[in-house]
Amino acid sequence: MNIDWSNAPDWADMYAQIVYKHETNAKDFAWICRDGYRVALPNDRRDDCWPYSPKTFEPDNFHIIEFRPALGHWTGEGLPPVGQGVCEYRGAHQWDEWTVVNIFATWGNGNQAQVFVDYGDGWRAERDPERFRIIRTPEQIIAEREREERIKAAQAWLEGISQEYGSEVADKCEDILMEAEERRKVLQ
Repeated sequence: MNIDWSNAPDWADMYAQIVYKHETNAKDFAWICRDGYRVALPNDRRDDCWPYSPKTFEPDNFHIIEFRPALGHWTGEGLPPVGQGVCEYRGAHQWDEWTVVNIFATWGNGNQAQVFVDYGDGWRAERDPERFRIIRTPEQIIAEREREERIKAAQAWLEGISQEYGSEVADKCEDILMEAEERRKVLQ
């Protein structure tokens, strides 16, 4: 299904199929957000958002088909925008693991702002910008792995130096390695 987001109300974060409370063959769709919905009718350009209600539809009456694509490129500053696959999130499954996620809504402003993160098998509200980063390119992933391998090799080498020559010599060697790494970063 190809969603034409140019017809979406400005407030809409997602496009969803309506899941009716009763048996029906109808396949109706809606624009939805955290606060409400609007049934998606052809050529309907109205922008009002109908609030969720037990008498009409509640959030669980919608099966999300697509999140609004990110508007522009996120620079990594502040919280990420609404969209699919806009960033990586640390801690979806393991605290130190980064996962590509969808941001399906935002709420609040300034220090009270938060985004709603969909990480595949769950979601959560998040306000800490430190838990988000720009999606890495394949080249960045390779460079990060190479760096981790260099660190492991240096740690093993320093352990051997420490055992053979003592911790003072190993500490001096570690200082030399750290300075060399800093110079390498500057040259890049």
